[in-house]
Amino acid sequence: MNKPVFFCLAGLLLWNSGLFAQELLLEELPALKDKAIVLKIDTKVEENSKAVMNTSSSKITIPGRAVSIKLVGENLIIEIQFTPYLRSGKYTLVAQSQIWIKISEKEVSYKTTNHSMSMDLGEQILYLPLGTASDSNTSRIELLLTLYRYGEGPPAEEAENQ
Repeated sequence: MNKPVFFCLAGLLLWNSGLFAQELLLEELPALKDKAIVLKIDTKVEENSKAVMNTSSSKITIPGRAVSIKLVGENLIIEIQFTPYLRSGKYTLVAQSQIWIKISEKEVSYKTTNHSMSMDLGEQILYLPLGTASDSNTSRIELLLTLYRYGEGPPAEEAENQ
């Protein structure tokens, strides 16, 4: 199987809507503000063991509501939905991934995965949508995920509404 290549990553993190709408909603519905959490996603893309891109984004959400990201490369598309759930005071983050890799002009590989990870607020989890690479001449994507209570994590003005 060909190894994915990430030349010309475009549209790395595509979010649905802006912060202004979320701030209005949280102010109008105080019950949502008490439940709101922020999912911070630090993304690192490496090719041949060299970082070619680093970015960080934060999204405001509530338990049970997914945060979606889409990564687009020359021969690769990755769509991931991260959904936090709260049960008995403990968070579980469910990651649902869809990956398309162009193998040749006539062949595309498609893979789906589902992972669930228990996590505490402020804890960092490393998510590797392509798995681990044993060869230093391959591409690698790392997503460092952190959940914060709304208003207690990264500055709210940096966070966007999902």
